[in-house]
Order: sequence, then C-alpha cells, then structure tokens
Amino acid sequence: MKKKMAILMMMVPLLGAFLQAEKVAELVEVARPQAIEWANGNMYILDGTTMYIYDDASYAYKGKFGKRGEGPGELMAQPFGGPILMLPMKNKIIVSSMGKLSTYSPDGVFLKERKINAFDAFYPFGDHYLCMTVHTREDQAQVLAIYLADENLRKGEKPIIISKVEVGQNASFLFPFTAFFPIPYRDKLYIAPDPDNFAIGVYDKDGEKINTLRLDYTPVKIDPEYRKKTEKWFRNDANWKNIYDFFKDRISYRKYYPPVHFIIAESDRLYISTHRFNNRGWRECIILTLKGKEIKRVFLPIPETYGMDFTAPFNFHDRCFYTLVDNSDDEIWELHKISLD
Repeated sequence: MKKKMAILMMMVPLLGAFLQAEKVAELVEVARPQAIEWANGNMYILDGTTMYIYDDASYAYKGKFGKRGEGPGELMAQPFGGPILMLPMKNKIIVSSMGKLSTYSPDGVFLKERKINAFDAFYPFGDHYLCMTVHTREDQAQVLAIYLADENLRKGEKPIIISKVEVGQNASFLFPFTAFFPIPYRDKLYIAPDPDNFAIGVYDKDGEKINTLRLDYTPVKIDPEYRKKTEKWFRNDANWKNIYDFFKDRISYRKYYPPVHFIIAESDRLYISTHRFNNRGWRECIILTLKGKEIKRVFLPIPETYGMDFTAPFNFHDRCFYTLVDNSDDEIWELHKISLD
C-alpha cells in the first residue's frame, strides 16, 4: 500500500503534462480579448470597452454591447490602468469603468449608470460592494486598498485591506506585483496580498477576516529574462512608452516571484495560479476546496505577463479551463478548453 501511495505522489507533478487543450470555437468578432466570463447561459468576452456575447453551449455569436465614450451608456478605460471590470451576474451585467458603474441586461441592453471616482473600481459583494481604490498611508504614500461600500456606493471610513502596491505620480514599482485582486464569491472575499508567503485571506460579508488558507510553497527565483521583457513592454506600450524614461529609476525587481499569481473562485473551488512553469511553458495551477484543502496541481497554458499588462484572456467554468489563443496564421482567435475533472 505504501509503495502504491509513493508512486501516486511521484505522479502528481506530472499530471499537467497529460492535459490537452481542445479547440471548441473560432471567434471571428474578437480583436484583442482581455477577459472571459459566464452567466445567464452566455459567455462574455471583453475587448477594450466592447463586450461580445456568445451562447454558452454552442458558442454561437449573439451580439455585442459597450461603446467607447463619455456619454450615457458609454465607457472609458483607465489609460494607465488595467482593463475595465466586466462582472456578469444573475439577470444583469455590472461594468466598472473609469468614472462609472454601469448596469446592462444579460443581452447587453443598457439599463442605468452611476458616477464614481475615476480611480475607484467596484465589485458586487452580496447586497453591497467592494471598492478597490487609492489610500494614503501615514507616511503619505498612496497605495491600493479595499473598502466595503453600501448599496449606494458609500465607502466605509477605513479600508479592510491595505496593500503595499504604490500608485500615483511618486510611486515606486516593485515587480512582479502581488496578486492584489479581490475575489468575491458566495458572500466571502478571497485575496492574497502577501508577496512572501502562500497565504490567502478569507473575509466575511462584514469585512472581518475569518480564515487564512496556507500552503507550504518553495519560492521561485525570478527568471533572468523577466527584467528585460518588462523593460521592453514599457518601451513598446502605446501609453507607457512616452513616460517610461521619467519613472524607470523608481522600478525595482524582487529576487523571488510572489507565491500567488492569480486567484479564481468557481464551482466551489479555488484555482490558484503560481509563477512555476513546466518544460512545456505551462503555468502551475493549484486547485483547492473553499476551505483550503488541496485537490490537485496541474499545469495550464497561462502565459507570463510583463509591466502593467493585466489582461487575462482565460478563466474557469464548470470545472474546465478556457483560454483564448491567437491563431496568427489565420488571423483569428480560438477558444480552447481543458477538462480538469
């Protein structure tokens, strides 16, 4: 029995090598996808300020919504931030963009919008909201923080989580960034702000920390090419290249990657991508129960990103991994699927 268990444990790191991606659709409408989400029997793909709607089962194209602009129903993205937030929910879609929190019907009909601070990003959280925004520390440094907000978008007096990620004109940048993205799921918040330890904080709907999910994890050294590729990204990006020379001296690099790259909660599981890659170039993903029990580890085709590139054209749905792949030969985006059960 012990011998069988030993063989099984030796096979665990190899599981990712046997996963194969299946092409399930060609999406001719999409140009530069940034995110994928599911709800209401639909698959939604974010591309700039436009959202494309596809049938969840057949992947048939159903339409699009969202237009760049400052008028009613129109959207603007932060020029020096990440993509807008597309948050499909039951019977509606919430979109948090620069200066607006907008609501659409499941088929993309504009319903209403509310003005918000240009630097705020709101996430539905039960009957209320989470707000990721700028917070001024006692040393006057501006950092990202998360507040609870009520149904009228009024933020609490104090943040529930304060990060070490600096923002603003005088910010210093330490790459790679920590995974300071709030993940609301079933009236709980999951987040991993610690750059040194594999620790996922769990918060209840009142913003109280109720648990910390921990795993033993060996730190991964930064790839020697990471710095070169980050500098190349800044020099090539349309928005950042014009100001790169003004702040490049405030950029520094870690010796080790943060343990957590990304967290996604779906189908009562937590999918935690790390900065460990296999020989195939696929990224490690640790699958946990919501209470933190490890189910298994796999490797998935989640590429490395550099600089301020926060696009994530991949996601998990019904315990499958989906990713958008650029077929440059045919100039078309393909949807690939990997079953994880």
